[in-house]
Amino acid sequence: MGQATTIGLILALPRQIYPQEACPSCGNHQPPGGRFCSNCGIRLRCQACGTVSLGKNFCHNCGQNLRRLE
Repeated sequence: MGQATTIGLILALPRQIYPQEACPSCGNHQPPGGRFCSNCGIRLRCQACGTVSLGKNFCHNCGQNLRRLE
């Protein structure tokens, strides 16, 4: 008694996977939070409110015409 025993543990944390958005114009995967496609430059978010409305004609949050902004 009185002796310490060392136990080695290897802790593997899972990789955090971030959701990606696909550009409606070219299909290139974008990191979350981007406002423009890094491949073709199309706007990915509503300019008026910042809502993601990929491939839509109008923003589902504020009604802004998105085709007019491209």
